[in-house]
Amino acid sequence: MTEKSYTYNELRRLAKGSDGNDARIAVLGDCSTQHLSTAICGSCKALGIDAAMLDTEFDQVRAMIDDPCSELYAFAPDHAVIYLCAEKLAERFCAEPSEKERLTFAERTAAETAALWQRFSSLRPGARIIHLGPAMPYDGVTGSLGNTTPSSFSYQLRRLSLLLCEAGAALGCVTYLDLEALQGQVGRDSFYDPRMYYIAQMTVSDAALPLLGGAIADIVAACSGRALKCVILDLDGTLWGGVLAEDGIGGLELGELGEGRAFSALQLYLRELRRRGILLAVCSKNDENAAREAIRTHPDMILREEDFAAFRANYEDKAANILSIAAEFGIGTDSMVFLDDTPFERRLVRELVPEITVPELPDDPAMRPDMLKKLSLFEPSSLSSEDARRTEMYRAEAQRREEARSAATYNEYLASLDMRLHIEGITELNCRRVSQLSQRSNQFNLRTVRYTPEQIAALGRDSDALTLCFSLSDKHGDCGLVGIIVARHEHGGILFLETLLMSCRVLRRGVEACMMNALFDRARKLGCTAVRAEYIPTPKNSMVAELLPDFGFTVQDNTVRNGCRESITPGSKDSTAQNDRADNVTHDTSADGAKGTHIPAPERRAYTCSCRVCDYIPKKTYIEVE
Repeated sequence: MTEKSYTYNELRRLAKGSDGNDARIAVLGDCSTQHLSTAICGSCKALGIDAAMLDTEFDQVRAMIDDPCSELYAFAPDHAVIYLCAEKLAERFCAEPSEKERLTFAERTAAETAALWQRFSSLRPGARIIHLGPAMPYDGVTGSLGNTTPSSFSYQLRRLSLLLCEAGAALGCVTYLDLEALQGQVGRDSFYDPRMYYIAQMTVSDAALPLLGGAIADIVAACSGRALKCVILDLDGTLWGGVLAEDGIGGLELGELGEGRAFSALQLYLRELRRRGILLAVCSKNDENAAREAIRTHPDMILREEDFAAFRANYEDKAANILSIAAEFGIGTDSMVFLDDTPFERRLVRELVPEITVPELPDDPAMRPDMLKKLSLFEPSSLSSEDARRTEMYRAEAQRREEARSAATYNEYLASLDMRLHIEGITELNCRRVSQLSQRSNQFNLRTVRYTPEQIAALGRDSDALTLCFSLSDKHGDCGLVGIIVARHEHGGILFLETLLMSCRVLRRGVEACMMNALFDRARKLGCTAVRAEYIPTPKNSMVAELLPDFGFTVQDNTVRNGCRESITPGSKDSTAQNDRADNVTHDTSADGAKGTHIPAPERRAYTCSCRVCDYIPKKTYIEVE
């Protein structure tokens, strides 16, 4: 997620400054992984993530995972990187005594690997497994024919990759990182150093370690809630070739005209991102009517008006337009990417909106699609069925804002929306979406607990946990899942509010009041006497600092913790230990690649509070609760 390229030595220096406040990563391999661990730690630091690393003993993967008393579980990792290298797989394959055994090599190896995953997941629930898929070595035995010969190593290795992808999808807590794809970026001779393998059992060269370490750090960042959510696009020279005001619609380069195929490829990539839930917005110095007409009517235009959640085509400065788009979407500028072919505009936006990511686009449009894909800016932590509808939801939100501006009063506007709130528990259908909302929500989030789909499913089965999922709809459409409450029973009839979070898309509509009403209603029905809650500050959640007192909670403990933390572990009822690990810093995510710069964090106060169930007065809203 950073454009800056690092050498291994630079990553090693960065790793020395990491104190492990943000992530805990264990690395297990059947080859030497010491340098890989360093590259991962340094790459995380480059993204502003302080990672604590455990580099386990050489070739002790099964022993570490099988033994519940091993140092692996004592370390309590958030992520386990497992590397079973192709070179060791080749040695095992060559030791097979007959063709019959070779024909089942992939199935047996996949089953063994999946059993390791399941064992680790059962002993460390909620942790993410990052499995490094094998990179194809040179095959000097069967050559190209080996790809269609089931008893060859090439065939079995490719089959193994497919079987592991299927097993990972079934288990749910596995991210499969394809080393074959990474090796393809630099070539086998640059990725693999045979001398280092035979001398030190290292399978990835020092030159390629930054690429691999960066790919793993991107996964860790996505699981830490640092997702990019929006691409803001220039038009002339970026989305199409040519200048609309000078060349007219017919002169725009798209499709077969001029360099049009390169621009069409970029649009195709952007449309796939939109279908995956990434918001697209236009920010262009153009006449809006003319720009919209070009997008509507050009026969080779792949992106259409309905693909854009916001449209700013005017002659204001682009930084101001970007800030207005961020305000419209209710997301931080650090969740945005800005694409523009003009160096001046890129520099201006970097200066005035330092948190935004601004890739340095190549002058040649043909180089841009692959360059953006290789940057891995949009690594997801999970996918859900609501992703494809996200743009539609934000377009409906724009209609609501327009209606609010024309209403006589804000209450009149709320009453006119015909809002309906559906409340349900955890189900098989909503697990992934609930997990995704916990990963993406940073601002309206009391404790910033991140949940995996597996943890959400476990909460649904936990008799000691109360889970409430809130979905909102109104006359303009379905807003989808917008809020989550997780509470746990404590001794003495107390209900502890582990998580209360809400999408910023539905701020100021009364949803938070309905959520609190539902919490106390359930607490009353469960026979609880009080609800205990906690606010843990992060660099982004100041908007909920006074939420609990506003709803009648009495503050019991109001002390300055040692800084802010991005997220905490599910199930933790006392944040003190986790906050004490922080170092009173936030991270400057400036777009020039110099990420990880430490700046003093503002003093924030964490507090615990409680409210007796009998004292809570339900709040009135304009929402009909179903």
